[in-house]
Amino acid sequence: MDGRRGLATLLLAAALTASLMAGCTEEHPAPPPTPPSAVPTQVPAYDGSLPPARSVLALVPLPARSLRLVDWAEIRKQVGLPELTSRSSAADRAAFRMRAARAAPLFDPPVLGAIDGRLRAAYGFGVDDVAWEAQFSGGGSGGWVLAFAPGVDMHAVARAVRDGVGRLRGARVDVRDRLVTDGIAAPHQPVWGSDPTWRRLVPAPGEAVVVHRGCVGGMHVGAGPAVEPLSGFSITFGDHVATVRMDRNRDDLFARVRLGRGAFGRVFRTGVADPSTGRIGYDVPHPAQAVPLVRHDRLPVAACAPAN
Repeated sequence: MDGRRGLATLLLAAALTASLMAGCTEEHPAPPPTPPSAVPTQVPAYDGSLPPARSVLALVPLPARSLRLVDWAEIRKQVGLPELTSRSSAADRAAFRMRAARAAPLFDPPVLGAIDGRLRAAYGFGVDDVAWEAQFSGGGSGGWVLAFAPGVDMHAVARAVRDGVGRLRGARVDVRDRLVTDGIAAPHQPVWGSDPTWRRLVPAPGEAVVVHRGCVGGMHVGAGPAVEPLSGFSITFGDHVATVRMDRNRDDLFARVRLGRGAFGRVFRTGVADPSTGRIGYDVPHPAQAVPLVRHDRLPVAACAPAN
């Protein structure tokens, strides 16, 4: 999507928002937002047929505070190399690295990046065979998940894990689901996917997704627009736009949009809010520029409410 189409999409969302607000009356007040609960409902099974950001929720321990996911398969499509694998030419693999670094929000170094050459030479697979990967941290939890593309020899992957190659040392291999994991929830342990409200905050497919429990520490609001407490949020990046999702029916969504000045406003542009759905849409012409903001929690849209 180019800048004009992204702006047109946001303007359409603005018109919808205005229409929704015009229909609200004092006789029918909006219900209060429903925050994610601390009590899990059930422990879902992993389902690889779901979009990556939704399927991984069955693996992330409930205490974790943040999740960052990169959909490599989607990024390969976006930069024009959808068929790229570890068996592609060195020129194609180098071209992908250059294009992805310039055009995609790559929040973390790839788990297999430092050992790619060794894996390709000794085991026949590498970093370019990963379909998507997620990394999570906080709350006493930390780990990662790699999902391999169809056609990758998972028995070769298992050999590399048994041999303790780099960050694969101590990892677990699920041949059936084509996963390699480290630090995920134990069987029957509560996970993020146990809470249906968290499942709603995590979106459909995108190039990259950030999910965070609670507000962003250190981003407290001073004398600016009044904002309410925030139980959690997600940001989905795709096709040069980003969508922030929070609780539905928030009264402070427009105030949060107005907080997006400075460095944030230069990257996340033309914010349009829809309080009924809890979404804010942005044009992001240069997604790679969002990486330092995410890494260092410089996200004023997710600022903590002032202390009482």
